[in-house]
Amino acid sequence: MPAQTEDRRNARGSGRALLLTLAVLVVLGGVIALVDRLSADPQDTPEDSVALTTLTDEQLASVQVAAWETWAWGPVTHYLAWVEAPGLDHERVRLSVTVQGTDTAGATHETSTYVELRAGERALLTGAFDGPVDAPVADLTLTPESGSTRPVLDGELTVQGHSIEPDGVQVRLLASGQDAIRVAWVTVVVRSATGEITHLGRQSVNPAPRPGSGSTVDVSLWGPETVSSTDDVEVLISY
Repeated sequence: MPAQTEDRRNARGSGRALLLTLAVLVVLGGVIALVDRLSADPQDTPEDSVALTTLTDEQLASVQVAAWETWAWGPVTHYLAWVEAPGLDHERVRLSVTVQGTDTAGATHETSTYVELRAGERALLTGAFDGPVDAPVADLTLTPESGSTRPVLDGELTVQGHSIEPDGVQVRLLASGQDAIRVAWVTVVVRSATGEITHLGRQSVNPAPRPGSGSTVDVSLWGPETVSSTDDVEVLISY
């Protein structure tokens, strides 16, 4: 009898251990699934789930600079270019481009970057030339090196307002639509009463706010210490 009692106790103990192990596995599986859902990038859809199409040379040739201007502060010359592609038959494309400026002395200055275009819209491209530019820029051109299509996103970022701060400009953004935007750039251009650029700043927004939410972005400015109350502050957003 003592041996049978001991066997029954061992069996009950083994059964409880098995049930406890199964319970732990079920809980652990639920936790892993929850972590996967929480850590999944909501911007992966539809951005990463659509096959991309490489643009042809003919399609790349339709990309052009519609307007541009430059502004020098210290040893750095910045450019602002509005890019368009009237003949492009895709809703959204991403391009790797070379920006080339030719100064009045005949010297050329280049830099490489990327830009996204949407059908029927101009895209703002901002940056700075590599190295010093010793003479005013007389011409600015853009050469697309490569490009591919991107899925159309049902998402938008809009500027809700801005305020001038001691060290720059604070911009308020609002995201709307269904799809989140990966990264955005906020460019602040300050102009005098005559339209000349006096200050310039650019700041990435990464991550951009999720649809239905907003965020504030602090943009530091190149230029003189203070922004005059008579200056015009223009906030531009690109993504």
